[in-house]
Parts: sequence; C-alpha cells; structure tokens
Amino acid sequence: MKRKISAIPGLILPFTGNSLPFSFSKLPIACFLSTYSPASDEYVDTGLSKPTRLETLVIDKCKSRSLELDEALGFFNSMISMRPFPSILAFNHLLGALSKMKHYALVASMCKQMMGCSEFQPDVVAMTIWLRCLCNLRKVKLGFSVFAMIIKLGLQPDPYTMNALLLGLIDEGRSVEAMGLFWKLLTNGYPYDQCTYGIIIKGLCRSGNTRFALVLLIKMNGNGSFEPDVMCYGTIIDGFCKEKQMDKALIIFQDMLDQKIEPDVVTFSTLIKGFCDVGRWDEAKRLLAAMVNKGISPDMYVLNALITPLCKDGKIQEAVSLFDLMTQKGIKPDVATYNMLIRALCKFGEWSLATKFFTDMIRYEISPDVITFNSMIDVLCQEGKLSKAISILELMARSNVKPDVITYNCLIHGFCHSGQWAEGKSMLDRMKNEGVHPDIVTFNSLIKALCKEKRIEEAITLLELYARKSGLKKRLPCWK
Repeated sequence: MKRKISAIPGLILPFTGNSLPFSFSKLPIACFLSTYSPASDEYVDTGLSKPTRLETLVIDKCKSRSLELDEALGFFNSMISMRPFPSILAFNHLLGALSKMKHYALVASMCKQMMGCSEFQPDVVAMTIWLRCLCNLRKVKLGFSVFAMIIKLGLQPDPYTMNALLLGLIDEGRSVEAMGLFWKLLTNGYPYDQCTYGIIIKGLCRSGNTRFALVLLIKMNGNGSFEPDVMCYGTIIDGFCKEKQMDKALIIFQDMLDQKIEPDVVTFSTLIKGFCDVGRWDEAKRLLAAMVNKGISPDMYVLNALITPLCKDGKIQEAVSLFDLMTQKGIKPDVATYNMLIRALCKFGEWSLATKFFTDMIRYEISPDVITFNSMIDVLCQEGKLSKAISILELMARSNVKPDVITYNCLIHGFCHSGQWAEGKSMLDRMKNEGVHPDIVTFNSLIKALCKEKRIEEAITLLELYARKSGLKKRLPCWK
C-alpha cells in the first residue's frame, strides 16, 4: 500500500535582513513539527535479525571505502529483490557510501524505489540520507516532502535531518527561510546541535548579514548550551573580511583567542588576505609572524595572498624573496602564484627572471594556463624574440591550452612592430581558422603596419573585409 504524503508549501517568513528576528510567525511545516516530541525516541520496529552473508558483504565493502559504482548497483538490485527484506542497516551503509561518492540523484532514485516496497521499513538515518541528497541536488522543496514523510512515519528527526534542510535552504540562497526554520528549532525544542549554529552563521555571512551572525555568536557564548568552535569564529571573520571591515574582523579574532579557541591555518589565511586586500601590509606581516610562532605552517593560499599586493605595488624583489622563503619551507606554489610573479616581472621589465620562473614551472610539472603563456609570449614579442614566441605558441598546442585573442594580438603586434606584416597577416588567418575572433586591437596592429609600409589598398581592403564581418566598422580609427 503506497503512503500518501502531504506536500509542504514553501516557507515565507518576515525576515528582511534589517533586524534580527527572535520571533517568527508560524512556519508552514509546524503541522509536522508539532507531532515531534523531544522526549520520544521510538523508531519503527525493523525486526533486525542476524545479518545475511550479502548484508555483511555490503556493510564491510562500504566500510572499506573501496566500493565501486557497478558493485553498488549490483548489491542494491540483489538486496531489493530479497525476501525476507534485508535489514535497514545494510541499506543505510550502501546509501551513505553512494552519497559520499556524490551520486545524489542515484540515491534519491533508490530511496524512492525502496519506499515502493511494502516490506521496507525505513529509519530516520535512511530518510535523512535521502533528504540530504535532494538538498544537495538543489531540490530542497522535495527535501521538505521527505521530512513530512519522516513525521508521518512516526520517526524522530535528529539534528542531522534539520541541518540538512537548513543547509539546503542556504545553498539555494533562501536565507530568510533558513532563519525562520532555525528560530523555530530554537524556540520550540526541536533537535539541533553546534553544527546548526555553524550552518546558519555561514548563511548569514554569505548573504551579507555578518552583523546578525555576530549576534548569534554572542548568544552561543551567553547561553552556554553550545560553545562556538573555530569554524563559527572563522566564518564571521571571513564575512567581515569580505566586507572589508578588518578592524571588526580583528576584534572577533582577539575574542577567539580570549575564549582559548586556537585559530587554524584557514583563520590566519583569511585575515592575512583581508589585510592585504585593503593594503594594510604591516598587519598582514604581523599575522604571518604570529602564525609561524604558533607552529602553524603557512599554505599556498597565504603565500598567494602575500605575494599579490607586493606584485601590484611593484615590490618585485620582496615578492621573489618571499616566494623563495616559502618554497624553502616546503610550500608548493600553484599556477596562480607563478602567474602573479611572471606578469609582475614582465610588467616591470624583468624579462629574464620571468623566463626563469616559466622554465622552473615546467620543470616542477606545474601546468601553465593561457594567462601564463600569454605573459611569456608578450615578453618575447617585446624583446623581438619572435621565433621563441612561436615556440611558446606551439607548446600551448601540445599542452592542450587554447590560445585566445590576447595570445594572437601579442604575436600580431610583435610581427607588425618588427616590420614583418606578412607574418602578422598569416597569424590573423591562423587565428580565424582556430575560431578565435579578432578584436579592434588586432585590426589596429595590422592596418597600422600596412599603412606604414605604404600598402594603403591592402589596409583598406583588410579594414572593409574584417570590419564588415565583425561589426567593428564604426569603432575602427581612420588611418591616413
């Protein structure tokens, strides 16, 4: 007999973000939540017996974390056809393993199939896995329908259930409704835990309401029911950093230390990047020193955060010294680190050093991207080393990195500037053949070169032909 499930309408709550709501109107899900009793701990009787060989195999395989998708499908098909029905424990392990593998749609489909079996008696764990997968698929409305089924079946939702719904609402950008559900949990004795606070703090900071997240943090410290952890503090610090309110972020950081909560590498990275972004380099350096003194090794993100402002300010020697210091400490730079340095070195004329970094990058098997290649091609073209620039272009092809309009503009400008307008036109043809659309910079370089060589007719022909095709005719300057 199929169970009839009532649909839960979308939550519409009076939270505008202008004030912190400590009371809310009744939620549409209240009709379901009202049947929940905090003192109750009754599960549907599953009639568990000694596990079969198949159940033991499934559980052991899932615990080993070596489960393959084909194996999982085979196990499920065997279990769903068994009579008597396998224990819910085996199903939970299988569904949980597939959920961790991010096969959310598959798990949702399996749960729906299981619910169609009259012998199947779910527990809150299975239903929460189903609900969480739907929320991960950005289908939180269906997640609330599963929540309604939990209540209708007489199961007791736990903090994991409620946290999944909260996180689902936040991930869909529905922070207002998430706040409504959160305060309903707090004021009516429904299940929640420390993670619940962390989730709603994350949602508030993500929606630009960091000040309300701070009120929640104060509430956590005040009522003593849950102590904020490094994640709660770190989320609020990150929120203030993104709002460029660094003094407030520093106050929260100090309070964190006063509460004997040790900051982690993420907390320090967030603060260092925040101070670097607003140009407060001295505070960033002091935080770096404090980080090292606490025995926390800076990571790649800290390295990038520190190098970025140095490169922008033209403090190349300091940036290179910091890069060398960090790599000596075993921090492996990424492509973004190299790109920042190479672009800055090129900008300030340190071309030989830029070439060295590019060579090191290849040697350490860090794959350059289009930004890296463009920087190097531009350098070589400015130095008149056009054959080497073409070699870099060919290396791009071998590295499966597609050139863009900037790549070809650098080459075309390089050829035209050196009087090799024919090679520049050849690059234009290659550019078109590869599906890269020329822009006004492309045309300007070629037309200027042709005019300089007194090849006016060719310049006009090129102007009319390509300007007509690309719709740039009105934007092109007139060349005399």
